[in-house]
Amino acid sequence: MVLAACSGTGNWARAGADDERIKQDYAACQRQASSELSVDYNIDHDILSTRGQDWQRNGIMTQKKMTMESQDRPRARDITAQCMQSKGYSQGN
Repeated sequence: MVLAACSGTGNWARAGADDERIKQDYAACQRQASSELSVDYNIDHDILSTRGQDWQRNGIMTQKKMTMESQDRPRARDITAQCMQSKGYSQGN
């Protein structure tokens, strides 16, 4: 999944929140994003399962996977950001 590659805390901060609390909240928000995008991930997986051999024969499998991932990544970031903001966090530079 897209979010599996994300780590750390995404440079989020909240007054009174220690590093461990921030990591826990960030991980929870990433799980929320992953859950909300699970339908899209499942659809992508089904498409890869049914069209994968055709795409491999045509030499476009890697391109198709990258396209699917690049479409999901911004949505996952947005969902995670909205979740963190709802918990009172702001993102530093």
